[in-house]
Amino acid sequence: MISMADTMPELVLVAETDPAAARRARRLAGGRVLKRLYPSIYTSNVDSPPESIVLRHWQAIVGHLLPGGVISHRSARCLVRTNQKS
Repeated sequence: MISMADTMPELVLVAETDPAAARRARRLAGGRVLKRLYPSIYTSNVDSPPESIVLRHWQAIVGHLLPGGVISHRSARCLVRTNQKS
């Protein structure tokens, strides 16, 4: 049998301007279908640690929290640490 969590994406971003979606997400989180990672950010993967989910979806999360934001260096996009000194 397929559950609701199986049909939902792993990352659920809720627009703060949509109160009905926010209520639904809170209700699903209360029923343990979703897990709240941050206000307006939920996951349907309730078994994995939050940090692994955030690591997989950090770009979508940052884009949701900071719309119009710009990543200013290639190392930030690739998550590569550089040893260059400015």
